[in-house]
Amino acid sequence: RAGALVHECAGARAPRAPLGPTWGLSLEFTRDGLSGLYAALALGVGALVVLYSRAYMPHHLAEEGRPARDEVRFQGLMLAFMAAMVLLVTVDDLLLLFVALDLTTIISYLLIGFDREDPESRAAALLSLVLTGATSVVFFAGAMALGLQYGTFSLPRVMELAANSPASTGALVCLAVGALGKSAQVPFHFWLPRAMAAPTPVSSYLHSAAMVAAGVFLLQRLYPLFAPATEVRDGLLAIGFLSMGMGSLLALVADPFKRVLAYSTIAQYGYALVLVALGSEGAPLYVAIHAPCKAALFLTAGAVTQVTGKKKLSEVGGLRHSLPVLAAASAVAARASPRCPHRGLLQGRGVLPRAPRAGPAFMAAGLVGAGLSLAYTLRLWWASSGGRARP
Repeated sequence: RAGALVHECAGARAPRAPLGPTWGLSLEFTRDGLSGLYAALALGVGALVVLYSRAYMPHHLAEEGRPARDEVRFQGLMLAFMAAMVLLVTVDDLLLLFVALDLTTIISYLLIGFDREDPESRAAALLSLVLTGATSVVFFAGAMALGLQYGTFSLPRVMELAANSPASTGALVCLAVGALGKSAQVPFHFWLPRAMAAPTPVSSYLHSAAMVAAGVFLLQRLYPLFAPATEVRDGLLAIGFLSMGMGSLLALVADPFKRVLAYSTIAQYGYALVLVALGSEGAPLYVAIHAPCKAALFLTAGAVTQVTGKKKLSEVGGLRHSLPVLAAASAVAARASPRCPHRGLLQGRGVLPRAPRAGPAFMAAGLVGAGLSLAYTLRLWWASSGGRARP
């Protein structure tokens, strides 16, 4: 089960240092497999995106009429976000989890609104700040409720006590809301497409392998608390399938490159949410495969825009002839990204083998979601790289 996988290395913990003894706070970190996977993902994809931005940002700043020195600020914010993500996935204290969530919210606001002279960027950054900040506050309410229930904010201790006394449903719902807001799941999904106004490196990192991955990570980290709460997990399952369907349908009709990728991200993290709700051990592996592939698609989309000056699928075509390297790179990333739902990379741990346990409606939804993921991925690649070149 997912809970066993998340805590199979629970004994590998760093020393605990008191932070606020009278409040029961401690600076406590974990070195288990789940944290290691997400930390490696945040650092690895982040390092590649930072390298990419070294070539991308000078051109972007020149287009915006901004001084070259602004690149230093941009790189500093990217590294700060990377550090916040590593803090988020390694802390083992509920209140420190909230602090790390808020750090990612604040830094993402600065990154999404990096083009401060652009009204669209400022509006998108404000929407992201308000929505993800508000859901983080709801997460804080859940963390406080658990602290009052168990008399501690130490996550290992909370999970130990929860084995005999399950967490309150209200607290779990609050924690879930905080996670769903970060992962742009229905009904909190609408901030992510707007956030595509950010520079491409921001979209590539925050909105594929970092910020949206943080929400799914929280649910995996806290799964032992959710496991006994069947009603809450059923709710997460329904939201996951709804996000899969809505994101997929919007990805099939969207025109701007990055919006197609944003909607597909909503859909594919909906798939990850379904995996978590079903208790599948495949959820961490799915995110580990999806995030680098989606980051690569964002980066190739940004490269196409810089080379051609086009931002929409309807404006390009036949890139396999004019830009064969970029077309090949996008084909590799696109081929890998949707393989998990419909080709069985998870070796029986995906949605389709487990959906029958949830009922025929969920089985049908899993089949439809897998088909839609293939459809919008093929549309993205064929509209940009296949077909005939457009003037």
